[in-house]
Amino acid sequence: MLIASLGVVAIGAALPFTPCPHALGFRSLPAGYFGALLAMIVAYLTLVELGSASSSITGTRASPLPATIRSGDPTDAPPASA
Repeated sequence: MLIASLGVVAIGAALPFTPCPHALGFRSLPAGYFGALLAMIVAYLTLVELGSASSSITGTRASPLPATIRSGDPTDAPPASA
């Protein structure tokens, strides 16, 4: 699955540099696009790693459910605010 996804991305990125896409009106992407794309990927992966490291240090995991739904124990519920 990963190889297929990367293959599609590689073909899509290389297609404008071949003679074929001129018939479709494609143009080559500017080099700045690939620089910005690389910077965004590095930033995303860095943030994911930082988030993963911080959750493994504290031993907590984010849960989309409130504590009462997770545990089923109504005494775990936070006090109701007035």
